[in-house]
Amino acid sequence: MRKQSATVIDVCCGSGNLGLAIAYFNPETIVFETDLSFDAVELAQENIKHLNLEKRVKVEQGDLLSSFENEEFYNKIELIVCNPPYISTSKVTKMPAEISSNEPVLAFDGGMMGFKIIQKLISDSPRFLKNSGWLIFEVGLGQGSFIIQLMERSNHYTNITPINDNLGNIRVIKAQKTRETQ
Repeated sequence: MRKQSATVIDVCCGSGNLGLAIAYFNPETIVFETDLSFDAVELAQENIKHLNLEKRVKVEQGDLLSSFENEEFYNKIELIVCNPPYISTSKVTKMPAEISSNEPVLAFDGGMMGFKIIQKLISDSPRFLKNSGWLIFEVGLGQGSFIIQLMERSNHYTNITPINDNLGNIRVIKAQKTRETQ
């Protein structure tokens, strides 16, 4: 059985791992990646070339979904994935050196409470997702329940499902765009 094609956006892509894995294991999929960091975009581009995925994976520098603000992308995306920065600004400087010394601050700093970027992602994604398209993103330790409440209150999502780590903490949330009425 042949898999259907899909269009995916990987937001805050960093080196491109999420989008590249999706493209590599789903040959009918087209992936668009974006990151605010120029260095991350360059690294993602190197990884795209290394895996010979230039025809199906494109990367752009931009703030969240800003690179896709046009009719080509509105209501046309089956899946948006994101591994956003989710550490509160005050905690970024207190992170262990073995973690923080290998990544730019931009990769960790999620704003004052740690979910500023996630809030924007939740708010902006429905404009890009097809009806019943999916949003899947990582959250920081202890943020899951609050973020699920934000999603429920937005009325843009259904099937909001937490995914827990081995200790029972919500670490990923997946949600489906609510069907729009005509």
